[in-house]
Amino acid sequence: MISKRARDYLAMILSSIVFYIPLFLRSFNYPFIGNDSYYFLNYIYYNVPLHVSSFVQEFLFGLFPANLFVIKLVMLFTTIISLIIFYETVEVIKKNRGLLASLFLLCYFWFSWIFIKFEDDLFGFPFVLLSLYFLIKYLYSNNKKINLDWNIILSLFFLLIGVLIWNFAVYYLIAFLFISQFHRLYIFSNLCLLPFLPKLINGVMPSFLISENFPIKGLLVLMLFSFLYFKEFRLRETFVALIVFSALTLINTKFIYITIPILLLNMSNLALNNNQKLKKAIIFLLVLFFSIGMYQNLIMYPSVNEYELVSIAQQLEKDTSKEIYFQWSLGYFAIWHNFDAKHFGSVPLEEMDYKNKIILTVNGDKKIESCKIIKKSKWITLAEC
Repeated sequence: MISKRARDYLAMILSSIVFYIPLFLRSFNYPFIGNDSYYFLNYIYYNVPLHVSSFVQEFLFGLFPANLFVIKLVMLFTTIISLIIFYETVEVIKKNRGLLASLFLLCYFWFSWIFIKFEDDLFGFPFVLLSLYFLIKYLYSNNKKINLDWNIILSLFFLLIGVLIWNFAVYYLIAFLFISQFHRLYIFSNLCLLPFLPKLINGVMPSFLISENFPIKGLLVLMLFSFLYFKEFRLRETFVALIVFSALTLINTKFIYITIPILLLNMSNLALNNNQKLKKAIIFLLVLFFSIGMYQNLIMYPSVNEYELVSIAQQLEKDTSKEIYFQWSLGYFAIWHNFDAKHFGSVPLEEMDYKNKIILTVNGDKKIESCKIIKKSKWITLAEC
C-alpha cells in the first residue's frame, strides 16, 4: 500500500508537470515569459555577458546546454524539488498540511512566476526553502540549544548559497531574523549587512518602469489570502516577519516572493475538516489559481504578437537606413532574435534620442507621442520617429 507521503509527492510531481505543459508548448520564437528570461538565455546561446551577476550565477548558467527542452526540464525538476522542500517544512509544524500549502506555493497568483521564468530566482529559491526548513526545524525541536544549533547553522549556510545565486534573497536574511526570534547567529549575520544598507534600502524603492517592482499591486495578491493573517491561523513565530514584509510588498510588489512562503506556513493551522465553507473556498481558490497560472504560462508576454513586431522591425532595418532602438528591457528579447541591441539591462544614464530612428518600446512610452505608430500589441509599440 502506498504511504500518504508517497501519494502527496506524486500529487506534487503530477501537478508540476501539468502546470508546465503550457510552457513546453510555447513557440521557439518566444519560449519563456518576461524579458529577463532572455537575459540568461542569451548568455547560454550567444555568450552575451551577464552584467550584474556573481561568479556563482555565471558558473550555474554556464552549465546549461543550448537546448530549450532540456532547460525547461531542469526548471520543472527544480520546481518539484522546491515543492517537496516546502511540503516537508510545513509537515514539521503540523502533519497532513504540507500538500495543500505546497500546491498553493506552485500556483499562487503572481508568485507562481518564480517557477516559470528562466531566471536566477528559480534556482536560488530551493536553497532559500532549505534554509527555511532548517529554521523551522530549529523552532519546533524539543532540545534547542541557546548558542549553537546545527539547524541554525545549516539554515544560514543554505541561505548564503541562495543569495549567491539570487541576490534578492538577501532580504530573507532579515525575514528569518524575525522568525528565528532573534537568534544570535542571525543577529550577527544581519549586522554583516550594515555596510550594504544603502543598497538594501534602494532595493526596497518601488519602480513604475518594472512591473514586478510596481507599488500597490501586491495588495491584491495579499488580499486573496488575507484570512491567513487572522489570529486563529497565524503562527506566532512568523507574525513580525509577516507584518514587516507585507508592508514592504505594498511598496514594492517584488517582496511578494518573500511574503508568500511565510504566509503559507500559516496553512498548517487550518482546520478544514471542521469548516466545510472554508474547505470549499480553499479548493475553489486552488483550482482558480492553477487554471490562471496555466493560462498565463501559455499567453503571457512575449507572445506571437510581440514576435510579429520584432519581425516587422527586422524588415524595416533592411528597408530603411534608420537605426533601430529597443527600449532597455526589450533588448534581451531583440538579441534572442539576432539583433545587435546596444542598450539593454538597465535604463541608460542618458536615454537615447528617439529622433530619426525606428523604436520598439513598451506601451505608454511618452517619448513616442509625436512619432508615427507602425503597429502595437498588448504590451509593446513599434514606431518610426
